[in-house]
Amino acid sequence: LSNIVPPQTAPEKRNQPPILTKKEITLQEGETIDLKQFVNDPDKDPLTYSFPSPFSKSGTWKTSFGDEGYKIINFHFTDGEFNQSAKIAINIIHSNQPPKINSLFDEKALVELSEGKEYDFFVKAIDPEKNQLQYTWQLDNKTISNEEKFKYTFSYTSEGDHYLILEITDGIETLR
Repeated sequence: LSNIVPPQTAPEKRNQPPILTKKEITLQEGETIDLKQFVNDPDKDPLTYSFPSPFSKSGTWKTSFGDEGYKIINFHFTDGEFNQSAKIAINIIHSNQPPKINSLFDEKALVELSEGKEYDFFVKAIDPEKNQLQYTWQLDNKTISNEEKFKYTFSYTSEGDHYLILEITDGIETLR
């Protein structure tokens, strides 16, 4: 009777609360944030979330130009037993925006022109960050101007198809 050992019982497995894995994230304007990727449940329980605007119900937000700044976001999640509140800092860094064309000498992809006649070529473009713009006009891969507007005459031997390409750059982004 002296050596009786009581049967071993498995230790009770306790549910662990879900946790926030990061307290601060940094991204650039135009990128998407998914807050769910920063929540971990050690027990792999399904989680339910509640997100504030501008986040979607699924916890994502595609940032835009103009969203630059430092924001503190509070949101909630639960595994059914533990109701957690979380606070995450989001640092959105400014991204350069490409130049934008307001108007162009002709909006058509194919333009018919006459030989021997002088034509006015122009573009009106802006840079959202107010950077100085540089222009490169190429006709059949040969630069014909670096100005916002210029005059050009096709010679009497210019019959046929030609390709005009305009590149506008703010020094960082190039629009073609």
